[in-house]
Amino acid sequence: RTLIDRAAHQTEKEMDAFFATVQKQVVIGREWAHSGLLDADDHLALNKLFVPVLQRNKQMSSMMVSESTGTGYLLLRNALKRNEWMNRVVRIKPEGNEAYFRYWNQQTGAVRDKTVPTKYDSRKRGWYLGALKTQAGRPGRDVFWTRPVIFKSTKDPGITAGAHVKVSDGLTLVVAFDLLLLDIARMTTKRIKPSANGTAFVLVEEKKTGELRVVGLPRDDRYRDDQAIKDALIVVRQTKADAKARLPRAERFPVGPVAAAVKAWRSGGRKNRAVFRFESRGGDWWAEMRSYDVGQNRFWIGVAVPEKDFLGEVKRQQLIVIGISLLALIGAIIMAFM
Repeated sequence: RTLIDRAAHQTEKEMDAFFATVQKQVVIGREWAHSGLLDADDHLALNKLFVPVLQRNKQMSSMMVSESTGTGYLLLRNALKRNEWMNRVVRIKPEGNEAYFRYWNQQTGAVRDKTVPTKYDSRKRGWYLGALKTQAGRPGRDVFWTRPVIFKSTKDPGITAGAHVKVSDGLTLVVAFDLLLLDIARMTTKRIKPSANGTAFVLVEEKKTGELRVVGLPRDDRYRDDQAIKDALIVVRQTKADAKARLPRAERFPVGPVAAAVKAWRSGGRKNRAVFRFESRGGDWWAEMRSYDVGQNRFWIGVAVPEKDFLGEVKRQQLIVIGISLLALIGAIIMAFM
């Protein structure tokens, strides 16, 4: 129980750092907007503010500043090639909306620009509409978190956190940051190690159906690089923006003890923070599931440890004692016979 609790607590702390940093940055961005520092049409000025923010916080893949006029700014860092960046500035015009794109590489200094017609309007996106409902200074309501969705720019699953501020009578501004679910999987596959063969994993619960989907993958040799993690997370690579992210189902997940642990947990009544025993891959395991809420999302942190990892030495000593006892018994029988 102590071993499992320690690993679950570590995972909680990692999740705290993952989400709390983003929430704090959304609040700071809102204050910058209130002070008049943010102009969605001035991408160079915004880059000076937000490129260092994304560089310091690796879990953030992109950020947006969107005005109620329709003008929208996007700063995006390539999740797999961290020196590559992109800007998109959407401008709403009577003759037709246009999107200005700027691509650059921090290492080589290469820059490429283009302007194209677009139908994109951030004011129709779920993250923008949700951010309009936030209330500054209200715990639990000061930042809006989307459910796992498909990002428009990268076609990858992630979560967006945002908030709004009225900068004048006729102008409202929304500041938002994107988090790739890839980063939660990096944590569970590379940094959390409960025991020699144990693993941690993170699931997200679908509100309507109660179905659990895998967000943080179990530790396994198959997930050695980011591309392998990315491929394992995405069941269907959809192209429609704001579509519900199709993540792998926990009860059918083919790698590690995830499926067996979830089935045993469900059959035991879905108890929170209760250690339970189950069988997987021909051996006995112990596990715990604990809830972790972020906005409207309920995550479940799972930790599973094979019994052999912490009872192997006990069983070895038991065999030694049994062997010695048998030898002593045989010796006693021989002596009694003589």
